[in-house]
Amino acid sequence: MKAALLPLVFHPHYSIPFPAGHRFPMAKFGLLAETLRAQGILTDRNEHTPAPLSLKVLMAAHDKEYVQRFIRGEPQQTGGKRHWFTLV
Repeated sequence: MKAALLPLVFHPHYSIPFPAGHRFPMAKFGLLAETLRAQGILTDRNEHTPAPLSLKVLMAAHDKEYVQRFIRGEPQQTGGKRHWFTLV
């Protein structure tokens, strides 16, 4: 009996560029994928790349204003801090 491969979901756009020194290590998603590939755990047979979400689905999961500001490349205000996000 052949063992089934664990299905893994990854897309390179999961890691958007954050400024140097940002507290969230965004690059970890890409680094994890590289490590799993090197170990033979992530392969072409079990890697699933998701399709882009529709705007309707995106706005159902996130605040409409947040999504609109993200798309326009405007800073997000959270906890008294401004955060810049850009589309890749």
